[in-house]
Amino acid sequence: MSKNILKNCLFELVLILLTFLATQAISKDTVLREVTITSNLRETISISKTSNELNTDEDFSPGLFFIAMLGFGFMLLGVGFGIALTFIVVLVISGLISLGVLSAAVLVGLNKKSYTAGFKTFMVLGSAVGGIFLGSTGFWVLNKIMKWWTTEIALLSGSFVGFIAGLLFGYTSWYVLRRLTAYVKEKLKT
Repeated sequence: MSKNILKNCLFELVLILLTFLATQAISKDTVLREVTITSNLRETISISKTSNELNTDEDFSPGLFFIAMLGFGFMLLGVGFGIALTFIVVLVISGLISLGVLSAAVLVGLNKKSYTAGFKTFMVLGSAVGGIFLGSTGFWVLNKIMKWWTTEIALLSGSFVGFIAGLLFGYTSWYVLRRLTAYVKEKLKT
């Protein structure tokens, strides 16, 4: 996550630098053209003292202003996405800590002196808790549409089905992840 934030900040800085350099190049080009024009006019027409001053009223470029505002908008959008993503991650971690999933996984890992056992516990318990929320929400929505049961029965049966489905998903994903890491390790050795 921090690599993405760093990439976004670097991209935004490069965009600001390019916009600044483009405005500087355009303003220098305008000054050179005015100096050339005024020197050509001096040879043919007598020029008043006020015409030697640079006219900065027409130095505004709407196209560059649009690009700068577009870049500023992208920066604000990136900052907004970063804040939202950080808020969601903190909310999920807080929920897992308050439900005891993270604490239980750490305790199992410390008790068995194995990172693998702790991670397995985290995956299975996290899937079970997620299954409870998804199952109860799914059965509640289904009950609102079909009106088969009372709300309490729909929530309890959805929680039970979600818990069982979450446990099955947790163990299955643990098995797949273990096989996948063994396969990748073997491929990296050869």
